Amino acid sequence: MRLCLFCLWLISLAAPITLHAFDLDAYHTVKTAIPSEIQEAVVGKSIANGYLGVSVDEDASGALRIQEVAPESPAEKSGLKPGDLILALDGKKISSRETLRSIIEGKAIDETLSVTLRSRGQTRDLELSLIPHSQPYQLPEKRVTLGITVGVPDALPGLPVRSTIRSGQAYRAGVRLKDRLISFDAQELGESLSLTDALMQKRPGDSVEIVFHREGKESDQGKAKTVIFKKTITFTEKDLVETIPREEARTLRPWTKPTYRLAVIRVDFLDVKHNPKVTLRDWDTAYFSKGVYHEKSVTGQPVFGSVADYFKEISCGKVEITGKVFDPVAVEKKKLDYNVLRGSNRSLLIEATKAIKQRDGKEVLNGFDGLVFLYAGDRLREVSRGSLLWPHRSTWNIEGKNWNYVVVADGGDEMSNISTLCHETGHLLGLPDLYARPEEPGSEGLGGWCLMSNQSRKGRPQHPSAWCKEQLGWLNPTVIDPRVKQKLILAPIEGSSSECYKIPVRPDGSEYFLLENRKKTGFDASLSSEGLLIWRVLANRPILEESHGIAGPSGPRIVLRSVPWPSEHNDSFTPTSMPSSRSLLGGGFPVYLTNIRRLPDGRIAFWIGYEFE
Repeated sequence: MRLCLFCLWLISLAAPITLHAFDLDAYHTVKTAIPSEIQEAVVGKSIANGYLGVSVDEDASGALRIQEVAPESPAEKSGLKPGDLILALDGKKISSRETLRSIIEGKAIDETLSVTLRSRGQTRDLELSLIPHSQPYQLPEKRVTLGITVGVPDALPGLPVRSTIRSGQAYRAGVRLKDRLISFDAQELGESLSLTDALMQKRPGDSVEIVFHREGKESDQGKAKTVIFKKTITFTEKDLVETIPREEARTLRPWTKPTYRLAVIRVDFLDVKHNPKVTLRDWDTAYFSKGVYHEKSVTGQPVFGSVADYFKEISCGKVEITGKVFDPVAVEKKKLDYNVLRGSNRSLLIEATKAIKQRDGKEVLNGFDGLVFLYAGDRLREVSRGSLLWPHRSTWNIEGKNWNYVVVADGGDEMSNISTLCHETGHLLGLPDLYARPEEPGSEGLGGWCLMSNQSRKGRPQHPSAWCKEQLGWLNPTVIDPRVKQKLILAPIEGSSSECYKIPVRPDGSEYFLLENRKKTGFDASLSSEGLLIWRVLANRPILEESHGIAGPSGPRIVLRSVPWPSEHNDSFTPTSMPSSRSLLGGGFPVYLTNIRRLPDGRIAFWIGYEFE
């Protein structure tokens, strides 16, 4: 009997949380939900919170009484005084601090706020504009550069020059290796001012004076002379560089055409050749066939569809992957000779492209949108992330043309499955990496819940996140206002380009949630579990909010059955739950998702806007 009870307990943990009896007529779908709008976040625009500048207490009359007014605040400048009663904001009666805070935090900085007051027995209306409570520094997208690198501060004045670029302003002004840059625009460089910070304030057209020292020959007294140079330079457009490194600052350029055509260039090395069991036709089937790549690959591994099949499913037919696989071409060196940093040496690409043009004609690559360099053998264990042989996507000028390309291994004895191929093709279509980066301790990634993070390694790559699909135009979410009470239903997203809700957290569009219902079907059959995924989108990147509430990098990768909502741990996502729906930027709209339930048919039901104490 004890064993049976234990089994029932285990079954109850694995069973979905369902609704028992409720009125479906009270619920809306994405087609019938009350829609709202969301502003597009503007790059470089302040996302600070709105600020009125009053301290209030609830009054017995049902209004809010002002206790104090902050100096130089919008409230003081508009004439609000201690003792005044706030009756309404934007025509809405105000009787609690929470309502006051909700309205103010839901306002964009440049929006007008209407205030109804009772002051000294008289009621009056006024309009005022909120100001930022704080004004965080906004990094410019580009800054000027001197064309040098400098070392860290030491006991001597200024900063040591470690390298120079001949085309840079500093070199043209006479700065050389081992000089010391003492000051920039009359400001001494060192511990209190870095060169990067000094350059951040300058723009093309600005002129500045730089002072640098150089040790000369020894004097008659046996001491080295220090020669002081003062030069004036004027920055131009040619001196502009990206403020953030290119890989981090890369903006999304989504592919919007209905077809993407790939040229798959197979590459043999001097010492490693392609597996003769895997023919051109086998690779053509793996990449471009439709509905026939199932059961096993030619080397015996399970397969679940081609690259073309995958993108047809996840895009709901909005993009078609086509192209051509070429017979192998040989490059000049051994495989390990190409295990170099790709930023300094891309000889593998140059040699392979030159070889295929010599063999098949100069125009052989015309009409293709991207290149795949599919090299012989499995991926080397010695390969680092920055290596030319590490699977990656980049852009390179090959014989006068800029190409988007990817580099992947063909697997050697075991033909590579399509998981990595689809991930890299996602890059060609404009999607960034979304996995946790080992060089960034604490970065979370999306675990196994998105193709662009840790895709399934077993040849059945899961769908990308709702954010990825929205960026590429494959998904059109219904926008809903979190302050409007609704009871909603969400069907599985697989096979749909509309089953998704977008919930703004801030009125300027800088932060919002995407809700999708993921089901273990099709390519998503590889998911660890199914249910509602809540994506917080911030700084144009998605963050997964897990139902189990475990914060940090481990969140997407542990207690996998409890990552989707609902779970035995959580059926509500609110400002006071764990995880919390509060804005990570501060302020914003209060978001209450409660009574999240899984229906017997796989749909998800939930309430929005209902606050429960």
